[in-house]
Amino acid sequence: MMRALAGRLHRTAPPKPSRIAIMRILFSRLLAATLLVASPLARAALDPAAFPFDPAQLAGMWTENASNEIACTPGKVQFRFRLDTLRQRLEIRLDRLQKLGDREAADRYSAQILSATPNSLIIRYDNEQRVTMSGKTVEWELSVVAPGIYRWRSTDWPRHEVNTVVGIRCQAD
Repeated sequence: MMRALAGRLHRTAPPKPSRIAIMRILFSRLLAATLLVASPLARAALDPAAFPFDPAQLAGMWTENASNEIACTPGKVQFRFRLDTLRQRLEIRLDRLQKLGDREAADRYSAQILSATPNSLIIRYDNEQRVTMSGKTVEWELSVVAPGIYRWRSTDWPRHEVNTVVGIRCQAD
């Protein structure tokens, strides 16, 4: 028994970990803690449920009207809105080729979604050439003002000013 006790007393202490080993341990623990904190935040940023605007508000076939004529007639261009899964892009798919302003005729337009509220999207059209009085690229606010009705306004206009175009849902999905 004395031998066993003596053997234990003469053992050397385990070697001290090197500074590199300590740094590796601390780094791996810091990385694990960062991932635990960041993962829910990243999921919230990418989770469509965290996006304040409900894309169902833009479901269906739409047209735009700036007169007192019947809006949803077969002769008028109709279109669908589509938001990408990350809610960063808006695509407008027309039912035929259409020339808008000085752009070439196209059957779809796309835009970057800059921000959103429960009832509106702020977008910037791809390849937008128009600029505001201050020289900034024009950004548009699409505001759903009632079920099946939206209005457009440039973000540099006074807050409650909208253009004459009224978006009207012709057919729900």
